[in-house]
Amino acid sequence: MSRPLRIAYVAYYDPMDISQWSGIGYHMHRALEEAGAEVTLVGPLKKLYHPLNAFRYLWNSKVRGYKDHPQRDKGFLRHYARQVERIIAGLDVDIVLGPGGLPLAYADLDKPMAVWTDATWANLIGYYDAFTNVSPRSIRDGHAGEKALLERCYRAIFSSRWAADSARDIYGCPEHKLEVIGLGANVPDQRSQEEIERVVDARPQDELRLLFLGVQWHRKGGDIAIAVGEELQKRGLPVRLDLVGAAPDPGTAIPPFANEVGFIKKSTPEGMARIASLLDESHFMILPTRADCTPIVFNEASSAGLPVMTTRTGGVPTVVREGTNGHLFDIDADPSRWADRIEQLWDDRDAYRTLCLDAWRDFGERLTWKATAEHAVRFLTRAVEDHKAGRP
Repeated sequence: MSRPLRIAYVAYYDPMDISQWSGIGYHMHRALEEAGAEVTLVGPLKKLYHPLNAFRYLWNSKVRGYKDHPQRDKGFLRHYARQVERIIAGLDVDIVLGPGGLPLAYADLDKPMAVWTDATWANLIGYYDAFTNVSPRSIRDGHAGEKALLERCYRAIFSSRWAADSARDIYGCPEHKLEVIGLGANVPDQRSQEEIERVVDARPQDELRLLFLGVQWHRKGGDIAIAVGEELQKRGLPVRLDLVGAAPDPGTAIPPFANEVGFIKKSTPEGMARIASLLDESHFMILPTRADCTPIVFNEASSAGLPVMTTRTGGVPTVVREGTNGHLFDIDADPSRWADRIEQLWDDRDAYRTLCLDAWRDFGERLTWKATAEHAVRFLTRAVEDHKAGRP
């Protein structure tokens, strides 16, 4: 295309609100603009308030004991779709992109549509606590909406192979429609190699600092992080574990080596500066997550040359490449397995330094918003060209 790609960026929330979807929606559209696309924001959309929906939600949650997801309700999605149709009809754009995609599930447009998201409905059901014991109606509507979205979308971008495989295997989305493009890091521009080398070399030699950064204690594996710290301490290593975000579950015994930092608001300059300091000063990020789609925090760790110790689950292996920007463990691995790897790298400073620099390089190649947005613009540009040429 000789002119910039023109994208209608459709979100049911306010795309300018950095607090929504962990800031992903905000940074995604900004990155697409910086990658050369012309982006027209469509959102926030008006929500559907209906007494019957409210009654159904209360009945399912309070009487039947189900978890309801009214945002997946067919009527809810069709309400969004009609708004999108009216707005897009007045826009001169090449393609319609939905971060998350829900407003596009039942939209009938004369422009090609695409979605860029981190999971399918099938990925979520039974995986996160919020998606266990879900009402039959929500399960049915969720699957119907997901299938409708993938059938209507000309192309579908997923942030992990795990999610893309679900779209193909569960919903029958053809492989040629799919592309795996990760999400970027919500941090400033990439620093130079010289600066990262100084950061790595300045990390303490007399204290092994582990950083746990997550807002849900059990899901993010806070208990496992403590168990690993205890194993390292038994071996005589001078371990310190900074616990950032989630408060430990009630009754959790916090050992002396663990430092409860608490929640840090990343949407403020002060909060971002504090997080940046913790990333720079730690030796490893340890996040034994039990369920995750595409954790942005791993990108942020790599931006600081901080190796990640985490689990093989969900979309994590797409973000953390074994031996490149960290190491992956089975969720049921004994804490001694985690401790073995950490101790090995603590004792071999050359190997540790190499891993840190590899993580920083990997960040620059594929984990920045610049890299992911440029990839997305190339993919969407080809999609527009294919659509005009009548190719599937």
